[in-house]
Amino acid sequence: KAKRTVYSEDKDNTVYFSVNSDPGGIGWVNTRVWDETHDSEKSEGWCPAAAGVERPGAYGVAYDPVDGSVWYSDVQTMPGRMIRMTRGSNPPATCTTEVYEVPNDPKGGGPVANGARGIDLDTNGVVWTPLTAEGFLASFDRSKCKTIPTGKDAITGKACPEGWGFYPVPGPTFKTDPNGNS
Repeated sequence: KAKRTVYSEDKDNTVYFSVNSDPGGIGWVNTRVWDETHDSEKSEGWCPAAAGVERPGAYGVAYDPVDGSVWYSDVQTMPGRMIRMTRGSNPPATCTTEVYEVPNDPKGGGPVANGARGIDLDTNGVVWTPLTAEGFLASFDRSKCKTIPTGKDAITGKACPEGWGFYPVPGPTFKTDPNGNS
């Protein structure tokens, strides 16, 4: 099932969508190739979720106009995670995945590491997501990472806490109990 689709801004007008069956991941249709050939094998592809992030739960999909990567939010984990995928030159064999977990920062005035929901990217490649039951809008700017995670470090979700920003949503707020319930 696809929960969300998004058109890229590439020459092929590629449509990306979340694949919410085990192992999950990102699929796409190259509409230019489809229009020219009507060959589904040539025009379709997918990147499976990396080992360690194989629970299907992609809530939204967003295309990064800066570097051509595709992001999605994982709604089945707490704390929430943003997952970045690149296709490489020969997908699915060359697909790469990076996972960035919402930091738990209640003492610093940030969120209590709740779930990420929908997702979008701005024209600078910054990821934006509302946090469930938090009253925060979160941003993640990968360009602020001191180091980009690779190998096993890329899927722990613990890399790059410096890339996160949190913005209180205006309006009434409610005190949260110690169990994270409002």
